[in-house]
Amino acid sequence: MDRMWRLAATPARLAAALIAFILMMVAASRGMAAASPEIATISGAISVPGERDSFTFNLPDSAILYFDALTNNANIRWSLTGPYGAVVTSRPFTSTDSRDIFDPLLRLLPGDYTMTIDGLNGATSPYAGRLVNLSVATLVTMGTGSTGTLVTNLLNPANETDFYEFNAAAGDQIYINRIAGTNLTNVVWRIIDPYGKLLTTQGYTNTVTNTLVSAGSHTVLVEGRISDTGVSPYSFRIVKLGNLAPPPFEGS
Repeated sequence: MDRMWRLAATPARLAAALIAFILMMVAASRGMAAASPEIATISGAISVPGERDSFTFNLPDSAILYFDALTNNANIRWSLTGPYGAVVTSRPFTSTDSRDIFDPLLRLLPGDYTMTIDGLNGATSPYAGRLVNLSVATLVTMGTGSTGTLVTNLLNPANETDFYEFNAAAGDQIYINRIAGTNLTNVVWRIIDPYGKLLTTQGYTNTVTNTLVSAGSHTVLVEGRISDTGVSPYSFRIVKLGNLAPPPFEGS
């Protein structure tokens, strides 16, 4: 049994807002709702063995997306196909983000995409997740010492991912100063450069340090693990230690 819905999308902030608006329009029939104007929440159920739920969207420009799985069920799988074929094939919700995957980012070229959710070997189950464009990350200010934005937030539910961005110059030496937090044993940090390159992945209990090569907007992910329950409060600052200027370019 195949079911399909079409989602109109644009890259950056309008993409998630437009997806969210359309999801609200069909929420009554599909059990889908928008968590905010900028993040599209997809929820539903594989109700009968063999059912496949598909959602289509178009990207007129390149974008980096992230699927934040919220259902702790290894038998629920998702796939993504695009203009050049398969992007993700039958990935379990339990192997989609945080400690359970090396790189969760979806670096997508312009074109039409279809996301399909189904059950392994006829499995049935409710499912939920969020399709997030990294451009909607919350901007924080990098400081020195005790200056800069103090980020205080909750992973609620504890298995979700939160998104932040900060601006830096090439050569900036930074660390993420973990101030406090509870129920964070499985949580990881990631830093992503302006071009979508994954720079580092660390457990939340570790201090993250990095020398940034590229100038521009960097993204920080705070990722709860799919098996985490309850809520997980946390706080941190992004601190600049100094700047190690990149060596001058040589060559022709």
